[in-house]
This record gives sequence, C-alpha cells and structure tokens, in this order.
Amino acid sequence: MSSIRWSWLCLSLGLFCGLSPIPLRAEEKGAVSAKEAVVRLYQDYAWVVLIDDPGLKGLVIQSQKELSKYFTPSLASLLDKDYQCVEETKEICSLDFDPIYDSQDPDGAHHLRVEPMNADHLVRVTFSPRWSSPQITEIKFKMVNTTTGWRIDDIVYQGHESLRALLTRRKP
Repeated sequence: MSSIRWSWLCLSLGLFCGLSPIPLRAEEKGAVSAKEAVVRLYQDYAWVVLIDDPGLKGLVIQSQKELSKYFTPSLASLLDKDYQCVEETKEICSLDFDPIYDSQDPDGAHHLRVEPMNADHLVRVTFSPRWSSPQITEIKFKMVNTTTGWRIDDIVYQGHESLRALLTRRKP
C-alpha cells in the first residue's frame, strides 16, 4: 500500500474513532507521551472494527518485531509465544480475544476515547462495544517509558485478569 494511501487510511480511522490525528506511525518516532503511544496503536490496528478481510493480519498475530513497536519486550514476547502456541497446537492457548478491545468480536466498537489518567504511566481507553449497547467498555493501559519511547507493559480489563496475567498463567 502506498504511503499516501496508508496515511489517509490511518487519518480516516483516527478521525472515525474520535482520535486526534498524529501524522507519524509508531516506528517512525518514539511516542512522546503514554497517551500518544496508545493512540498510535489504535490508529494502526483500529481497522479490525471496519474491515472484514481474512487476509489482513490483526495485532495478536504480528511478529515480535512489530509488537515491540507498541509493547515492552517482555509483553511482546508473551504475545508472540501465545501466537506460536496457537500455530503449533491449532487451538486457543491463553488469549481468545482482541486485547485492545477486550472482545472476541470488536465489530461495532465506536466512540473510542483515549485519555491519560492521573499517573503519567496510565492511559484509559473507553468505547461503546456495539451501536445498540448503552454499555461502556473501559480498558487501562499500564505504560513504561523505555529508551525507545512509551510502551504498553500490561492491559487491565474490567471483570477478568489483565493481559499479562492471562499470558503468564500456567496452563493445565
């Protein structure tokens, strides 16, 4: 995809999701704030709520190198190991949902907001999971400022374990 078309798609998705447009992708420059790092993640992977194409690779099946643009090395490694487990066993291993939507089916997610919390290392994302649902989903991103910029070290969900806890849990 040409860089102009890619930039246009990112801008369109960002505006659709209510995100402020940021012209650079995560690998082009380290994020200057924790919020900006989370915004970039959604700009690069929000297409899953709009485009139904099995040929496109969602976030959790990306390479460890790609995951490292958004996640700390330890969390990127855990995500990659879980995907490798799925590839080897052809079964669900630890993760059975899209971690940035806390959903197996994020279609219809809208009114997405990214907001810094009181602590500079916490970012809250809220959105409505379905057009017909009055419910609001809230996800908290625990961020770490690394030498390569802000990275996600864990994602905390309502009602179940965090992403790191799910990926490090011993399997029976």
